[in-house]
Amino acid sequence: MSFQDRTKNKEVNLDLHTFISTPSKHRIHCYVKGNPNNSIPVIIVHGGPGSSISKASLDVFDTKKFLLYEFDQRSCGKSYPKYQNQDNNTSELVEDIERIRKHFNLDKVVLFGGSWETTLALLYAIKYPQNVSTLLLRGVFLARQEDVDYLYKPNGASQFYPDKFHEFNKAVWYYPGQNVLEKYHYAWLKMQKIQNPNKRFFSLAKLAKKFTDWENALVSIKTSENIDDNSNATKNARIDMMFNQLHYFLNNSFLKYDNYILAKTYKIKNIKTYIVHGRQDVDTRPVGAYLLARKLKKCKLAFIDAAAHSVKEDGIFKKLKEYSEEIYNDLISEK
Repeated sequence: MSFQDRTKNKEVNLDLHTFISTPSKHRIHCYVKGNPNNSIPVIIVHGGPGSSISKASLDVFDTKKFLLYEFDQRSCGKSYPKYQNQDNNTSELVEDIERIRKHFNLDKVVLFGGSWETTLALLYAIKYPQNVSTLLLRGVFLARQEDVDYLYKPNGASQFYPDKFHEFNKAVWYYPGQNVLEKYHYAWLKMQKIQNPNKRFFSLAKLAKKFTDWENALVSIKTSENIDDNSNATKNARIDMMFNQLHYFLNNSFLKYDNYILAKTYKIKNIKTYIVHGRQDVDTRPVGAYLLARKLKKCKLAFIDAAAHSVKEDGIFKKLKEYSEEIYNDLISEK
């Protein structure tokens, strides 16, 4: 049954996977879930760079009221090909959001995302403000050089987790490079040359575990979100994350210039925007959310006490649910 056929059946609650073609060799995996009848369309952008579709993000919305479109970004999750530098940049990711909107014949959409997701959601809204009804953002990351330096250089997040930062650095201290990201990138390139595929995978998985353990340590105020699962699927997910974060953060996230998002907020100042940010977020600093909110005319900013970065933090999840209901009531009244 085609997507169009499914939407004609008013009893159907959609739950389907599809792939969307691009002009390049990249194919984008998209997951659609929710009510196709008189509902509000939401495009969910996942984090990273390098993560994948997240059930926790889907759970923010009542699928009886919303129709959700979440996709794996290029070289992430089920999208393919993997580990591709070519045609893998923020401009193309923004265009992928637009391809999804056009593919499903959507008019204006709600954009939802957290962390790196907010970067892409904001970049899309800046380029296509006419296509965005509302922004719902969690844990704002503006992708400035200072935001990346805060994460990966001394005197930033390392001041809160010095032991974890030491382990992160120790894994690559003997590789050449002017900073830890360059060292991990050198290690990545070296391991790609290992001829034995099993040995290559084992080496990359071990390196990626060290890489992802660092940021995983930052995302929750209660317990580390380190994943002890050592299945091949989890190992591949870690490798995806490492590859994409190195690719983007060593290239200034492919932005035209530093502080690009804040400089372009005049283009989105009239879009209704809801921001939820943990007061104790040491992954993406609260100041980014504050600076963004000050530039937007129609913005609600909620700092959540005793909460860090993760969407799974109780206070953050509760506020996102509350805002999603407010967005629904606001938009459904306009139909």
